[in-house]
Amino acid sequence: MINIGQRIFYNAKSGEKLFTFEEASGDVQERSDITVDYIDLPFGALSNGYVSHIKPVTKEAVIIKFEETLSPEQQKINELEDALLLAIDNEVGGIL
Repeated sequence: MINIGQRIFYNAKSGEKLFTFEEASGDVQERSDITVDYIDLPFGALSNGYVSHIKPVTKEAVIIKFEETLSPEQQKINELEDALLLAIDNEVGGIL
């Protein structure tokens, strides 16, 4: 049986705690030494996705984009809403 205490990651300059790996007990693997690195992403880079992992050699973030999938019913509703807006726009002389 293995008992592993908490591992706390912190900012070496400020002492701010960043995150913690909790204690583990039982049939668990020993923790290995790690090297922590980081990358900065531009503002808005993840507006429609998430980072799945970082390529260690190039330090490039692999971003998975969310695909918006609409049901056939929702697609039909969107088409009808668009048609209605265009009809109203034509009738009143251009509000859009």
